[in-house]
Amino acid sequence: ARVAWHSLTTENVVSDTKELVEYLSINFEEADTTRMGCIGFNMSGAFVIGILGSFPETMKAGVGCCATRRNMEVDAFRQQINGELYLAQAEKDDWCSSDQAKECISNLRDSGVTATLDICENSYHGFMFPSRNAYNEIQAEITTVQMF
Repeated sequence: ARVAWHSLTTENVVSDTKELVEYLSINFEEADTTRMGCIGFNMSGAFVIGILGSFPETMKAGVGCCATRRNMEVDAFRQQINGELYLAQAEKDDWCSSDQAKECISNLRDSGVTATLDICENSYHGFMFPSRNAYNEIQAEITTVQMF
């Protein structure tokens, strides 16, 4: 995972997302590419803001769980976002502190983005995954309900 993390860029993820949206629009007539959403957990949570900002006519909702400091790329995207963001951040996350998450959400809101932040009490990075030591069943359930 660490190797993948260091090779991922917002530009790569945006390019992949563009290909996916085009594939869906060509191959599935029922796909409504004017109101899609994206969800990212842990290292992929860092790219949700970039996806929302890169596809304002397509992406209308985004969820980031246990995102990372890369979420601070807000300035590059916040003016273009035309959807809502829900961010569930672990209270005790070494990858992104609660204060960083709060600053990120504040900056988005200042730009008019509808953005919600939940700091998940007594949780650590990776709390959504049952196979991880950090799994927190209560916070995972609360976050799942809030997502939808």
